[in-house]
Amino acid sequence: MLRALSIFLSQAYLHCAAVLGALSLASLFSGAIEWQGVILALVSWWEATIRPVVDVIYGPVVQWFGSLFGLDLNIPNWLKDYLAVGLVFILSRWRGITGGWRGGSRKALDAIKRKPLTYISLLLRTLLIWPVEIVLLARTMIFAGRLFPERSAEEIRQIRVAHFISLLPVVYAFGLVVINWFIVLFPENKFFKDFRN
Repeated sequence: MLRALSIFLSQAYLHCAAVLGALSLASLFSGAIEWQGVILALVSWWEATIRPVVDVIYGPVVQWFGSLFGLDLNIPNWLKDYLAVGLVFILSRWRGITGGWRGGSRKALDAIKRKPLTYISLLLRTLLIWPVEIVLLARTMIFAGRLFPERSAEEIRQIRVAHFISLLPVVYAFGLVVINWFIVLFPENKFFKDFRN
Protein backbone atom coordinates (compact mmCIF):
# COMPACT_ATOMS: atom_id res chain seq x y z
CA MET A 1 0.00 0.00 0.00
CA LEU A 2 2.81 2.42 0.92
CA ARG A 3 4.65 1.59 -2.32
CA ALA A 4 1.50 2.25 -4.37
CA LEU A 5 1.02 5.60 -2.61
CA SER A 6 4.66 6.50 -3.24
CA ILE A 7 4.33 5.65 -6.96
CA PHE A 8 1.08 7.65 -7.19
CA LEU A 9 2.62 10.72 -5.51
CA SER A 10 5.73 10.46 -7.67
CA GLN A 11 3.65 10.32 -10.86
CA ALA A 12 1.38 13.14 -9.69
CA TYR A 13 4.41 15.32 -8.97
CA LEU A 14 5.96 14.45 -12.34
CA HIS A 15 2.85 15.47 -14.28
CA CYS A 16 2.04 18.55 -12.17
CA ALA A 17 5.60 19.80 -12.65
CA ALA A 18 5.34 19.12 -16.40
CA VAL A 19 2.09 21.12 -16.59
CA LEU A 20 3.78 24.01 -14.77
CA GLY A 21 6.62 23.75 -17.29
CA ALA A 22 4.09 23.87 -20.12
CA LEU A 23 2.61 27.03 -18.59
CA SER A 24 6.07 28.61 -18.49
CA LEU A 25 6.42 27.94 -22.22
CA ALA A 26 2.90 29.24 -22.84
CA SER A 27 3.73 32.43 -20.96
CA LEU A 28 6.89 32.92 -23.01
CA PHE A 29 4.89 32.64 -26.24
CA SER A 30 1.91 34.68 -25.06
CA GLY A 31 3.04 37.53 -27.32
CA ALA A 32 2.69 35.28 -30.36
CA ILE A 33 -0.32 33.18 -29.28
CA GLU A 34 -3.60 34.65 -28.10
CA TRP A 35 -4.55 32.27 -25.33
CA GLN A 36 -8.25 31.65 -24.69
CA GLY A 37 -10.46 30.88 -21.69
CA VAL A 38 -9.08 28.57 -19.04
CA ILE A 39 -5.67 28.46 -20.71
CA LEU A 40 -5.46 32.27 -20.59
CA ALA A 41 -6.38 32.20 -16.90
CA LEU A 42 -3.67 29.61 -16.18
CA VAL A 43 -1.05 31.54 -18.14
CA SER A 44 -2.02 34.76 -16.34
CA TRP A 45 -1.72 32.96 -12.99
CA TRP A 46 1.71 31.69 -14.02
CA GLU A 47 2.88 35.18 -14.98
CA ALA A 48 1.60 36.73 -11.76
CA THR A 49 3.18 34.01 -9.62
CA ILE A 50 6.48 33.23 -11.32
CA ARG A 51 7.74 36.58 -12.58
CA PRO A 52 8.16 37.86 -8.99
CA VAL A 53 10.06 34.65 -8.14
CA VAL A 54 12.36 35.21 -11.12
CA ASP A 55 12.94 38.78 -9.86
CA VAL A 56 13.99 37.41 -6.48
CA ILE A 57 16.36 34.89 -8.07
CA TYR A 58 17.91 37.04 -10.79
CA GLY A 59 17.32 40.55 -9.42
CA PRO A 60 20.44 40.71 -7.23
CA VAL A 61 22.63 39.46 -10.10
CA VAL A 62 21.19 42.04 -12.50
CA GLN A 63 21.60 44.84 -9.91
CA TRP A 64 25.20 43.83 -9.23
CA PHE A 65 25.98 43.70 -12.95
CA GLY A 66 24.29 47.09 -13.47
CA SER A 67 26.24 48.63 -10.59
CA LEU A 68 29.52 47.54 -12.21
CA PHE A 69 28.72 49.71 -15.23
CA GLY A 70 26.70 52.41 -13.46
CA LEU A 71 23.48 51.32 -15.20
CA ASP A 72 19.94 50.88 -13.92
CA LEU A 73 19.07 47.52 -15.46
CA ASN A 74 15.66 45.86 -15.39
CA ILE A 75 14.77 42.40 -16.57
CA PRO A 76 12.11 42.62 -19.32
CA ASN A 77 9.14 40.24 -19.01
CA TRP A 78 10.15 38.17 -22.04
CA LEU A 79 13.57 37.55 -20.45
CA LYS A 80 11.95 36.66 -17.11
CA ASP A 81 9.80 34.12 -18.94
CA TYR A 82 12.81 32.80 -20.89
CA LEU A 83 14.85 32.35 -17.70
CA ALA A 84 11.87 30.79 -15.91
CA VAL A 85 11.63 28.22 -18.71
CA GLY A 86 15.35 27.54 -18.28
CA LEU A 87 14.82 26.89 -14.56
CA VAL A 88 11.85 24.66 -15.34
CA PHE A 89 13.96 22.62 -17.76
CA ILE A 90 16.75 22.22 -15.23
CA LEU A 91 14.21 20.69 -12.85
CA SER A 92 12.66 18.69 -15.67
CA ARG A 93 16.04 17.22 -16.60
CA TRP A 94 16.55 16.26 -12.95
CA ARG A 95 13.15 14.52 -12.95
CA GLY A 96 14.15 12.75 -16.16
CA ILE A 97 17.45 11.59 -14.71
CA THR A 98 15.93 10.40 -11.44
CA GLY A 99 12.75 8.98 -12.94
CA GLY A 100 14.13 7.33 -16.05
CA TRP A 101 17.34 5.71 -14.89
CA ARG A 102 17.63 2.71 -12.64
CA GLY A 103 19.25 3.95 -9.46
CA GLY A 104 17.44 7.29 -9.65
CA SER A 105 18.68 10.26 -7.69
CA ARG A 106 21.43 8.30 -5.89
CA LYS A 107 23.03 7.37 -9.21
CA ALA A 108 22.57 10.93 -10.54
CA LEU A 109 24.22 12.47 -7.44
CA ASP A 110 27.15 10.04 -7.74
CA ALA A 111 27.61 11.05 -11.39
CA ILE A 112 27.54 14.75 -10.44
CA LYS A 113 30.20 14.17 -7.76
CA ARG A 114 32.44 12.39 -10.27
CA LYS A 115 32.12 15.05 -13.01
CA PRO A 116 30.97 18.33 -11.42
CA LEU A 117 32.22 20.58 -14.25
CA THR A 118 30.33 18.53 -16.84
CA TYR A 119 27.11 18.93 -14.88
CA ILE A 120 27.68 22.63 -14.17
CA SER A 121 28.09 23.20 -17.92
CA LEU A 122 24.92 21.14 -18.56
CA LEU A 123 23.08 23.23 -15.98
CA LEU A 124 24.22 26.51 -17.57
CA ARG A 125 23.41 25.26 -21.09
CA THR A 126 19.96 24.17 -19.96
CA LEU A 127 19.35 27.54 -18.31
CA LEU A 128 20.69 29.79 -21.07
CA ILE A 129 20.16 27.91 -24.33
CA TRP A 130 17.28 25.61 -23.44
CA PRO A 131 15.82 25.64 -27.00
CA VAL A 132 19.00 23.93 -28.22
CA GLU A 133 18.82 21.50 -25.29
CA ILE A 134 15.22 20.60 -26.21
CA VAL A 135 16.36 19.71 -29.73
CA LEU A 136 19.27 17.66 -28.36
CA LEU A 137 17.03 15.85 -25.86
CA ALA A 138 14.50 14.99 -28.60
CA ARG A 139 17.28 13.82 -30.93
CA THR A 140 18.79 11.61 -28.25
CA MET A 141 15.39 10.19 -27.30
CA ILE A 142 14.44 9.33 -30.88
CA PHE A 143 17.83 8.08 -32.09
CA ALA A 144 19.19 6.57 -28.86
CA GLY A 145 19.75 3.17 -30.48
CA ARG A 146 21.90 4.67 -33.24
CA LEU A 147 23.72 7.13 -31.00
CA PHE A 148 24.63 4.50 -28.40
CA PRO A 149 25.03 1.18 -30.26
CA GLU A 150 27.17 -0.22 -27.42
CA ARG A 151 24.30 0.12 -24.90
CA SER A 152 21.95 -2.72 -24.03
CA ALA A 153 18.26 -2.64 -24.94
CA GLU A 154 17.40 -1.88 -21.30
CA GLU A 155 19.82 1.07 -21.20
CA ILE A 156 18.36 2.43 -24.46
CA ARG A 157 14.89 2.16 -22.93
CA GLN A 158 16.09 4.04 -19.83
CA ILE A 159 17.64 6.76 -22.02
CA ARG A 160 14.38 7.18 -23.92
CA VAL A 161 12.25 7.26 -20.76
CA ALA A 162 14.59 9.78 -19.06
CA HIS A 163 14.57 12.06 -22.09
CA PHE A 164 10.80 11.77 -22.54
CA ILE A 165 10.24 12.75 -18.90
CA SER A 166 12.56 15.73 -19.44
CA LEU A 167 10.53 16.74 -22.51
CA LEU A 168 7.09 16.42 -20.86
CA PRO A 169 6.70 20.21 -20.47
CA VAL A 170 7.14 20.57 -24.24
CA VAL A 171 4.62 17.79 -24.90
CA TYR A 172 2.08 19.43 -22.58
CA ALA A 173 2.76 22.89 -24.05
CA PHE A 174 2.02 21.45 -27.49
CA GLY A 175 -1.23 20.08 -26.01
CA LEU A 176 -2.13 23.57 -24.74
CA VAL A 177 -1.54 24.99 -28.23
CA VAL A 178 -3.78 22.32 -29.80
CA ILE A 179 -6.58 22.87 -27.25
CA ASN A 180 -6.30 26.65 -27.73
CA TRP A 181 -6.50 26.15 -31.49
CA PHE A 182 -9.68 24.07 -31.12
CA ILE A 183 -11.22 26.69 -28.81
CA VAL A 184 -10.63 29.32 -31.49
CA LEU A 185 -11.79 27.18 -34.42
CA PHE A 186 -14.84 25.65 -32.76
CA PRO A 187 -16.21 28.31 -30.38
CA GLU A 188 -19.73 26.81 -30.40
CA ASN A 189 -18.65 23.24 -29.68
CA LYS A 190 -19.96 22.29 -26.22
CA PHE A 191 -16.73 20.61 -25.12
CA PHE A 192 -14.51 23.54 -26.14
CA LYS A 193 -17.07 26.08 -24.91
CA ASP A 194 -16.39 24.74 -21.39
CA PHE A 195 -12.68 25.56 -21.89
CA ARG A 196 -13.60 29.08 -23.04
CA ASN A 197 -15.42 29.90 -19.79
